Amino acid sequence: MLMSGEMLQREKDDLEHRYCFTDDAVFVGLDYGTSKIGVAIGQLLTGTASVQAPIPNQRLNVKWSCFERLYAEWYPQAWVVGVPLQLDGSRSTVTRLARRFIELLRQRFKVPVYDADEQLTTQEAKRRIYGNFGGRGFRTCSVDSVAAKLILEAWMQRVLYERNADYSAD
Repeated sequence: MLMSGEMLQREKDDLEHRYCFTDDAVFVGLDYGTSKIGVAIGQLLTGTASVQAPIPNQRLNVKWSCFERLYAEWYPQAWVVGVPLQLDGSRSTVTRLARRFIELLRQRFKVPVYDADEQLTTQEAKRRIYGNFGGRGFRTCSVDSVAAKLILEAWMQRVLYERNADYSAD
């Protein structure tokens, strides 16, 4: 997936911090949406994430108490937020809202917040839910939280790959 120059620069700037994570680090992955924010919890040790209940959202009228509960329960070393870009890499209204949400998250929790490419994760989440459960799966599974799981797992795999590539170069 192509990333904008701004996202690539942020990735480059954040690279040093990623090596500081211990293998048992826990992260919260978020798929920002204007009506719901999908949530997943992941561990670097396994590189896997599990879906959680999505958090209601009305643009930037965020239910911060839900995020405070997540933080108190999991003590994540970082938040990973999917940033929606158009297929051509251009920004949309939701992109700007997601970036503002990221800034608010950084201010509120004082832990690293990484943005991640989320292109096509919603479609992939729908495909997986339908493939595993058929049409009835959409009544019980949150597409937004499955998308958050995909975003977080891809981000953790990239962290592990970069860490291993760096170690093998030594």
